[in-house]
Amino acid sequence: MKSDRFFIVALILLLGTAYLLTLLPGVGGFGDTAKFQFVGFVLGTPHATGFPGYIFLNYFFTTLFPFGTLAYKANLLSALFSVLSAIVLFRTLRLLDISRWITWISTLTFGLSFTFWSQSLMANVYTLHTLLTITTIFFFLHWQRNGKELSFYCGVLFYALSFGNHLMSITLLPAIVYLVWITDRRAYWNAKKIAFILTLVLLS
Repeated sequence: MKSDRFFIVALILLLGTAYLLTLLPGVGGFGDTAKFQFVGFVLGTPHATGFPGYIFLNYFFTTLFPFGTLAYKANLLSALFSVLSAIVLFRTLRLLDISRWITWISTLTFGLSFTFWSQSLMANVYTLHTLLTITTIFFFLHWQRNGKELSFYCGVLFYALSFGNHLMSITLLPAIVYLVWITDRRAYWNAKKIAFILTLVLLS
């Protein structure tokens, strides 16, 4: 909605600035950070389960983005995923008819919460996981509220892609099964939808 653009732009500017000012400038961090700063560049396998979705996106971003060291670019990618997550979260809350100001404040608070902020400053798979999860939720809710089949297929697509990033995505499955059941249970017997879902699962 046009009237939401100001709030979205404000989110991008505030969160983007906060992440950039506190972004880890080079190699380091904790846990697997140093590994994820490098492994995408060589299209390697960090550890099980491999995180292929993140590795490919890391590779393309660190290869194409022209500024900064390899580690800095990998860290910056996490910040980018976080900003995109905030945008989709804002759109999701607005889809639930929550007022603009409450939505904006809630999204900003989420974006600056310690746990999410800390993961936005260094290379890792978690902010991409957040982005894929909230995008999946957005499209399924959009389908439930508006009945647009394209939204259903987009929800399935992003959910399937999320398994190429982190297997924690399996925890969302019961909610999706329930949402589809109460929205249009005929989907469970729709050959076209079943074939599409199975195809995406196999590709993932």
